[in-house]
Amino acid sequence: MKLESIELNNLGSKSTTLSHPAITRLHDGRYLATMQDIKDGDYYGDPFYSISSDQGKSWSEPAVIEAFKSFPIPGSPLVEAVADVRVFTLQDGTVAAMGCSIFYSSRGNVSWDKESKVEIPQEFAYVSIYDPGTDQWGARQVLELPLMGSKSYRTACTQAVLLGEDKIIVPIYFDTQCQIEYYGYTSSRFASLTAIYRKVNGRLEFEAASNVLEIPVLRGCIEPSVIDLPQGGYALTLRAEDGKMYVSLSADALNWGEIRPWTWDDGSEIETASTQQHWIKCGDRRFLAYTRNDGTNGKIMRFRAPLYIAEADAEKAQLIRSSEKTVFQRKNINGVEVLYGNFHCTQLDDNTGLITDAAIYTVVRDEKMHEISSTVMGCKVTVEK
Repeated sequence: MKLESIELNNLGSKSTTLSHPAITRLHDGRYLATMQDIKDGDYYGDPFYSISSDQGKSWSEPAVIEAFKSFPIPGSPLVEAVADVRVFTLQDGTVAAMGCSIFYSSRGNVSWDKESKVEIPQEFAYVSIYDPGTDQWGARQVLELPLMGSKSYRTACTQAVLLGEDKIIVPIYFDTQCQIEYYGYTSSRFASLTAIYRKVNGRLEFEAASNVLEIPVLRGCIEPSVIDLPQGGYALTLRAEDGKMYVSLSADALNWGEIRPWTWDDGSEIETASTQQHWIKCGDRRFLAYTRNDGTNGKIMRFRAPLYIAEADAEKAQLIRSSEKTVFQRKNINGVEVLYGNFHCTQLDDNTGLITDAAIYTVVRDEKMHEISSTVMGCKVTVEK
């Protein structure tokens, strides 16, 4: 496995507050990237996009994705926005951008506002379809999930898999409507599933949903990502809150088996803390990117630096320890440790993948004022045949 850093500093017209950079390769070889400025913890600007014709060395002037612009909710002090956007090039060459509802008050993300008494509306997963030929985004669509009823559900920093000629497998997590105490906040507990959608007349239409996966600890299991396996079937990796990260297998992405914690290939535990994991697919091998406790990063929130990658044996729920490499090293900027974690993985060709992230750090000016800055980072992962 070869790792190669790539220059992405021109992305976003040199914005210093970028977050959630996600790239997909178009059928003509160009790259499409989406990203959002970060204003505070879980508080983001409108998603925008940019195009590169030279493999990420230079980018078009960023433009807001009109379908995902925030808007005020009638009769409410809240604004609904779209966050955690990820992009996937579909079989016909169009691109599906997927994100989820997020609600802001004048003080930021209302979910983390202890003083707010405003009820949060139902949250949805959203999609907009981009046509590279016309450089146009379609209208915002709710990614329908009929079995949810009034429950909130989301795609957030997800990783999907194409299926056949016109279908896509989308991981989703949803509010079980069980309220829990979460480090001084009231939060929901979540469970995960996958849903299959078919593209029909420019829309993604619901076709089927899987069984539900649950972990009864704190916020449950969230932000799942799926990959197809070389021997057939699929693996779903899950973010959890009990110091472990999990994986489940399925032959058809509709019937998921036992949730098992990832371990090293010698059976020893991997200690982490509420971290995302995403997949890189190179030929007949699968690799997992993640953060973990490496014995030196205990003072970094949720061990969110460095970002690691290792070859994965999903059938055994094991990572091959000798294969582990560092994708993005720890960075200390002006005495502040950067954070990783909301990263994205995509395929460039059969043997090459791309990981994108933003190194985010906060400089505290005084008790009421702080400044968030970031650096966009990219890493190619190549495995020779």
